[in-house]
Amino acid sequence: MAHYRTKQELYDEVDRLFRNEHPEAPQQLSADGAEHAALRESWLIWRDVVLSREADRIYWEMYPEAPTQIDSNNAVHQQWIAAWNEIYNHVKSFEPQPAFGVWAMDQTDMRASILEGVRLYFGQIRPELHGDVRWTVESWLDTYREMVLDGRLMSGNYWEAPYVDLQSNEDPNHKVRLGLIVYHDLVHPRATPSVEVTNPLS
Repeated sequence: MAHYRTKQELYDEVDRLFRNEHPEAPQQLSADGAEHAALRESWLIWRDVVLSREADRIYWEMYPEAPTQIDSNNAVHQQWIAAWNEIYNHVKSFEPQPAFGVWAMDQTDMRASILEGVRLYFGQIRPELHGDVRWTVESWLDTYREMVLDGRLMSGNYWEAPYVDLQSNEDPNHKVRLGLIVYHDLVHPRATPSVEVTNPLS
């Protein structure tokens, strides 16, 4: 039986990562003060990261035999997709809340959706680039968040992120092109990533 961390354990992990990045942050952030806006945003980013990592940890602990490359068109693989989603939803039910109060923009579901899409290709992508792929997802979310908060993206509109090209140092012919289209909805925004791999791993 896999061990699910408690809400407090998740909170402590989020706070640890947040304060490693922001050692200057005060112990208590204001709930809506402009001076702490960037810090509140950073805390929530780390919250989303911790939830996704926790779901991955539980998934591999429970299903070590699961394929590392998932094909969403393969009926046999639907059980693995359903298993991860069930774990993620359970982890999210213990979602730690910020000490400064609930903030408006939670990107947990969007991050999980994008990562689920790009992970389908991890079996084709050299491991050295996996971190760059995840960093690209975070940069997309940062840009999307800024556009929404600045009023540059209104509900009902689409946003297409600029393509990102990654190249392997181990094999210069191994390249990955990443793209993203987001349908912005105030309640349930939907994100669809695209992945093209040149000279993929077999």
